[in-house]
Amino acid sequence: MEKETAIERQSRVQRMGREWENYVEAFLNDRLKGTGLTVIKGDKIARNTPLWRKLSIPTKA
Repeated sequence: MEKETAIERQSRVQRMGREWENYVEAFLNDRLKGTGLTVIKGDKIARNTPLWRKLSIPTKA
């Protein structure tokens, strides 16, 4: 078995994380059907909108 490079591993981990987020979002939205609630990911919210400003956590070094 070949050793994967750090870049390959990071790419794999990021891909798996996105897949997990998509799975959880779909699962929760399915369970919430008919409730008027929807689960959305942060990358689906346009920046500089009222919703983004209310939900974001400011980070300054």
